[in-house]
Amino acid sequence: YNLPIGGTFFARAPKDPIRYGAGHRPGLNTDTTHFQQTVVKMATLQASTMNMKAVAFQRGQLRTNRAVRLSKPAASCVAARRVFTVEANQPTKVGVLMGSPNDLPKMKGAVDMLRTFGLEPDVKVLSAHRQPHDVAQMALGARANGYAAFICGAGMAAHLAGVVSAHTTLPVVGVPLSGGALNGVDALYATVQMPKGIPVATVAIDGSANAAILVAQMLSITNAAIAVKIEELREENRAVLREKNKNLGV
Repeated sequence: YNLPIGGTFFARAPKDPIRYGAGHRPGLNTDTTHFQQTVVKMATLQASTMNMKAVAFQRGQLRTNRAVRLSKPAASCVAARRVFTVEANQPTKVGVLMGSPNDLPKMKGAVDMLRTFGLEPDVKVLSAHRQPHDVAQMALGARANGYAAFICGAGMAAHLAGVVSAHTTLPVVGVPLSGGALNGVDALYATVQMPKGIPVATVAIDGSANAAILVAQMLSITNAAIAVKIEELREENRAVLREKNKNLGV
């Protein structure tokens, strides 16, 4: 118990009787020796309690610091497991689809470019409107059948790429083809304006070669050989432009 005397708190043991001296001021046992011993005991107990709290705090800080130190390596290990690895059986077959046999000359750029990178183009004529079930069936089984991606070329309404994307989780690149009353602008809008959740990566009108390069760049994330071939192609393009600069004749 603590009793205030003259602005100072003095401790007394629970069993100590309270005596009142002159002026009715609260006091302790008149035995001065016992009073001093009681104060010393309580001060020792208070100091011991404070030491115990300090030790507990330090131990708590130690546990906290240890947890922080351990969390950083753990986070780095998790990140390390997310690093992409090259699979030995990575698919290299790319479906090249078009709505009509008449579209083949415009899609040939994709076929040739895929072969440049060592990829296998699988060319098929499939109409999203005339063969909807055939298109859906091919897209649904694409991953199991070893396809890596799709390049879909179509003109006018140009729903082929969107229908394929709706039935597969593989990458789909759309090529709007020129022709019709709007000369490919309608196909561009139809291909690029896909709803959220069903993406189609769309290149320029009749840009089938770029569609193949884009697919190759996707696959090069886990295939170093394709990455090397892409860089070689870019260097060839730079060399051609340098040579043309020498022969401008201006």
